Amino acid sequence: MANIIVLEDDLYTIEFISKLITENWPNFNIFKAKSIESYKKILEKNIIHIALLDIQLGKDSYNGLDVGKYTDKYYPKIKIIFLTGYDQYALTSFAIHPYDYILKPINITRFKNTINRLLTSLEEEKCIKEKLIIKNKNEIYFICPSNIIYIEKAGKDTIIHEEKESYLAKESLSYFEDTLGGSFIRVHKSYLVNKNKILRIKEIGDRVYEIEFYNSSKVAYMSRMGFSQLKRYFPF
Repeated sequence: MANIIVLEDDLYTIEFISKLITENWPNFNIFKAKSIESYKKILEKNIIHIALLDIQLGKDSYNGLDVGKYTDKYYPKIKIIFLTGYDQYALTSFAIHPYDYILKPINITRFKNTINRLLTSLEEEKCIKEKLIIKNKNEIYFICPSNIIYIEKAGKDTIIHEEKESYLAKESLSYFEDTLGGSFIRVHKSYLVNKNKILRIKEIGDRVYEIEFYNSSKVAYMSRMGFSQLKRYFPF
């Protein structure tokens, strides 16, 4: 999930961009600003990850480049993408260190590729900051939480599963439940799953379920109580 703000004074363009984002990244929260004043108010009250800034803002005395400088100074973590119908601003805009510069009319393929690359970059930055450090005997693992599909308690062992790799850990399942939180849900006394990685749930017995994951042949198991827990997060 990402919070994205669109600063654009043209109603048609702002709705076009919003529709494009909603169709391709439904988990995004979209904030719409038609003036610099409203843009600043949104930034003051919300955590924004991506800013799409139109450079030419008709009625405002300042333009999108000024907004970019303001954003870069006071909100340096926000990734800026400039949108404009005029390429003469390109060289000037790069002094603000934008992530990209997209010309209008917007090429949908180019736009989608830019956002996807940016999301990958944000995920990598997050991964670096949130590395899970696991020690096991004479080995130390540095694991990105978003790469974990589930964690399993098997006898005395705790096993961390990625799509293909697995790692032994000495910590308890409850430790990982408390440490990771967020996307990780306890679906069984022996399984903690990453809800963002779930592909399919299949009932295999009397209120016993099998969970399949994206890009992996591994499966986890879920109890009746776990199923009720999972329903709190998904509308089924």
